[in-house]
Amino acid sequence: MSILVFGDSISCITHGEGGYIKTLEKTFSPIKVHNFAISGSGLSTGTPNSCLKVVKALGCQSDVNYSLCLIWHATNDWYWGTPLGDPLCADETTFFGSIDLLVKKLRSFSPLGLMVWVAPIYRWEQPFETSREGNAFLIDNKVGLTLADYAGALEYASKIYGFPVVPMHELTQFHEGNADHFFEDGVHPNRAGYDRIEKSLIPYLKQYKSILEL
Repeated sequence: MSILVFGDSISCITHGEGGYIKTLEKTFSPIKVHNFAISGSGLSTGTPNSCLKVVKALGCQSDVNYSLCLIWHATNDWYWGTPLGDPLCADETTFFGSIDLLVKKLRSFSPLGLMVWVAPIYRWEQPFETSREGNAFLIDNKVGLTLADYAGALEYASKIYGFPVVPMHELTQFHEGNADHFFEDGVHPNRAGYDRIEKSLIPYLKQYKSILEL
């Protein structure tokens, strides 16, 4: 059994002196952590190197089994301008549709595995093909949606599919006033930012450790 991680640059090891993955590995050792995060990727197939495409390719392998699956996607669907779509509609170009397809595919790999989603954190940027930059929770992307819309959709979907969402935005409390201390560039956390992320994320995940070790 193993832990699978799906995400974007926040879950890669290229920022903040290695991000949070090493701490995750240390905490759950000897359970193996497989990190499938890709910088710039979103959830839907309308984003580059989408998580949904990665999972579909993974499904071609003969044995995909996991104890815990950690998913940290939503922020780049805001950046690239993924439409929300409709709940329970399996449209891989929309956010709701991609959640539906991803959850069902991952659960088909490992029906007894646990799934945890991480909500998006603060981000200051100009979304793709727009003219304004700012707090992503307040700034419209090219389809007129803020990051708050995607976070709300994720919470709604969690009630339908029965997976927990780590409220990382509220737990970390990153904002314009402290971004210079916690971020490299307004988007990617620095070491101090990842330290705060780890202090929220790792204790949350540790509640599942006894289940994973059964």
